[in-house]
Amino acid sequence: MAQRQAVVAAVRNRRAKKAYEDPLNTYARRHTDRVHASRMVELDEILEGRGQNGFVTLDGIGKKQIKREIRVEELMKKVGVRLHRSDKFLRLASLLIFFAMYVLALFLQKTPSSAFSVQISFLNTLILAMKGGQEGSTLILQSQSDIYSWLRENVLDTVFDDAVCGNGICEMPNEYPGFGRFGCVPDCGRYIRTSTITVDLKPFLETTRGQEFPRWDLSGIRTDLDAGFKYNIWSDTMDAFIWEENQKWGKEPVVAEVPDGEFTLHLYQTNPLSDKIDNSDIFSQIYVFPDTLMQRDSEFDYSYGDRKEVLATSAAVMRSISDHCWGGVLKDFDANCLKIPLLDTQLRVLGGYGLAGSVTMANGTRSRLTLVSVPFCSALPAGGVGLNGSENKAHWVESGVACPARRRYSGGGVSTTYDNMK
Repeated sequence: MAQRQAVVAAVRNRRAKKAYEDPLNTYARRHTDRVHASRMVELDEILEGRGQNGFVTLDGIGKKQIKREIRVEELMKKVGVRLHRSDKFLRLASLLIFFAMYVLALFLQKTPSSAFSVQISFLNTLILAMKGGQEGSTLILQSQSDIYSWLRENVLDTVFDDAVCGNGICEMPNEYPGFGRFGCVPDCGRYIRTSTITVDLKPFLETTRGQEFPRWDLSGIRTDLDAGFKYNIWSDTMDAFIWEENQKWGKEPVVAEVPDGEFTLHLYQTNPLSDKIDNSDIFSQIYVFPDTLMQRDSEFDYSYGDRKEVLATSAAVMRSISDHCWGGVLKDFDANCLKIPLLDTQLRVLGGYGLAGSVTMANGTRSRLTLVSVPFCSALPAGGVGLNGSENKAHWVESGVACPARRRYSGGGVSTTYDNMK
């Protein structure tokens, strides 16, 4: 038994020594010194040849692959240099463009000579306000209130004087050749490139003045609600409105002097009526069910042509006509209330929202050149022609409301009287 254990231990020691034997020792044990020397000479020759060609072959990398990688690396360097150069040139061009625009803006805003003269005048004014009145003079202020008082008396009231029209000096750019409310005529003369225009805009009731049967003169009817229709004209030449305040329509045309150029006519409703007349009144006057009325969706109070305002204004006018017909004494009764169909009047009122008329100018003859014709805003296809317009009658019938009893049997809903205004 002891002999067997000794044999097993010897075998294990031999395997352990063989498993951990150094490869160099194994190589040296298997080969002679002459073989070692020849192998080292061959290795030196290989390394020396590869070193002279500029590269050493390692891990099986071929010569062609190394040359390809070298070319790619050189190309990447050239591309990087070009991109860097392009970026620098782009930044330089951007800087030059910005500098050119900055200098141009400075010259357009103010000429250098004028800016220099303004600066010198300002400095001379400050120097004269100091004790001694010359360069090197001193000024002693005791408190904060003294600083403000000195600035107000010697800077604000002296240096920054507003241009005064009529003093005989045309102080540009605040003063310039003028007309109307623009410029200063006494100091700078008149602006000669102007034209005279005539503005004739009126609301619906005023446009019926002088009409006879079968039409109806409604201009004398008293109204308790006024929509406050106004207008103004924007001038692109002056970059401002012709009138400082919006103009209310009048019985007589308005004559105005305007500069030559492009104009835009602006219309306003300055008094919203949708919050001053009940939905029940709208139904009783123009037969639009309250449930079918849209909400006022204007962005501002002076919005012109809001859908809810069109219906509210029409209802207010019809209420005034009803009061005129049936709210007075018998001796003042207007026969047109019976002669003219109520439906015709309603259709005309629904087609007469806002202001209508024209803007004209003289053209050197007896006739006048119409610059723009302004129609009424209408809730109906044919405007304010009443029953004479077949489109109005067809639209009225098509958008008619079914009677409640009929609707109860059929189960239908209430339809709007003016579907085109949804």
